[in-house]
Amino acid sequence: MSEGPNIGRRVARAVTRAALASLAVITAAGFLGALFWAFDLVSHFRLHWALAAGVGGALAFALRLRRWAAVAALCLAANLFALRSMVLTEVPGGGAPALTVLVANVLRSNEDFAAVARWVEAHGPDVVGLVEPDARWLGALAPVMEGHAHRVLVPRGDNFGLALYSRHPLRAARRVEVAGVPAIEATVELPGGPLPVLLVHPPPPGGAALTAARDAAIDAIAAWAVERDVALVMGDFNATPWSAGFDPLRAAGLRSAGAGRGASGTWPAALGRLGLPIDHVLVKGPFTVVDFAVDAPNGSDHRPLRVVLGRAD
Repeated sequence: MSEGPNIGRRVARAVTRAALASLAVITAAGFLGALFWAFDLVSHFRLHWALAAGVGGALAFALRLRRWAAVAALCLAANLFALRSMVLTEVPGGGAPALTVLVANVLRSNEDFAAVARWVEAHGPDVVGLVEPDARWLGALAPVMEGHAHRVLVPRGDNFGLALYSRHPLRAARRVEVAGVPAIEATVELPGGPLPVLLVHPPPPGGAALTAARDAAIDAIAAWAVERDVALVMGDFNATPWSAGFDPLRAAGLRSAGAGRGASGTWPAALGRLGLPIDHVLVKGPFTVVDFAVDAPNGSDHRPLRVVLGRAD
């Protein structure tokens, strides 16, 4: 009798055990993101770890590795617990539309200006927030943004340019710094009352120093929100809702417009909804979410967000 099938089975069992052991370590590490930057980095992939646990558990069961199937089930449960913000609605739905918001990291090196222009034109937004625009971007989008006469433009030659456009008047609109990172602050004068807005882009977490810079920026954003009863904060946060870096925003009373609306990955765009949700529209105060969408890519490595907010009764 050939030993081939037995050898193949032993190899499959060994690989499955090793993979599930690694997955257990990664899953546990993700809960310790506040202690070490690399642990926070792996926490961003909770959805992917959950999918891996499901596949690994099925494989372990088929290979009669019952203890390892149990390990996979525990990993799946732990990651789903961390992902609960995807299925638990934090901002109620419904209500009459009061404000349409578009947010996009356009990617400074992207030259598909026409795609972004068509996207803006198609949705007739009240407020548009762009991340990473340079002077070329602002010039190319000038025709489609003519109806948004109220604006603050901060073009830059690096990845930290910003642009805020509004159909409604802006009060106290200005460029500010949040822990040394550019941001735009303004108050939108809406028919239902003033709405403080902050457009942000904290640095990406790519090591201890950059993670500390991102966390400092997020702490400053949270401090800004704590001082206000009503607020809209939007942009590329370089943090997923289940990472330790996101915790100060939630503690400040900010709620994600995408919470409870399933997978809403925005980066990298090629992964679609299985990407990481690091672009956000966060609200504080009496809002509902009438509509929320992660729209098709427009040439950038990020997928843009479209949110229609309403006022709660």
